[in-house]
Amino acid sequence: MRDAYVGDITDLIKFSLLRTLTGDDRQLGIAWYYLEGRDNHVDGRHLEWCDQEHWKLFDPDVHAWLRPIAQSDRRVMALEDSAFWPGASFFSRTVPDRRSRATWSRAKRSALEHCDLIFLDPDNGVRDGSRKHAALDEIKELYRDGRSIVCISFPHRNMPYAEQVALLQRQLHDATGSAKILTIRTSVSVPAKKPGMTIPRARWFTVIGYDEALLQ
Repeated sequence: MRDAYVGDITDLIKFSLLRTLTGDDRQLGIAWYYLEGRDNHVDGRHLEWCDQEHWKLFDPDVHAWLRPIAQSDRRVMALEDSAFWPGASFFSRTVPDRRSRATWSRAKRSALEHCDLIFLDPDNGVRDGSRKHAALDEIKELYRDGRSIVCISFPHRNMPYAEQVALLQRQLHDATGSAKILTIRTSVSVPAKKPGMTIPRARWFTVIGYDEALLQ
């Protein structure tokens, strides 16, 4: 997660989902996998939703909260400093290089120890534990009975989507031992560079250790 991504359409989707999953009885924890500065990607530029009325129907409360941040204060700390998530815990320490990753990971576990729903928000999903990924070992260390973990993923075009979902869920099962893993697949159309054209943007949210109340 980077400051430049704050308020993008992905945020509207993911925060609406987290609000639904958290409900009134779960302690939410968010690990941003924060990275300073900008990269060379165009992610974060899609703020069209701010001026499109139909997005208010998606989640009016999240829309009203996130819109001013997206328009004027695009910082991860602005998300934390708001009063929108009462009782939530955040871990926003910058992701270090591999030499310091274990210490960073322990600090993350400690900061979110009391949470029973944890969202992991790396730039590029789950893979090898580079600075842009959440590592399977880290997910294994966070997982426990009575706790659900939600991971964001960004599908690619080199493998059919169904195969990507199956592979990810198999890796997460092998890492955590959980038999209760599901993936929520979302896709929205965003403007392409060519005027009048749109491109699909897929974002997946995989829930590890769901319970029946969460499914409802």
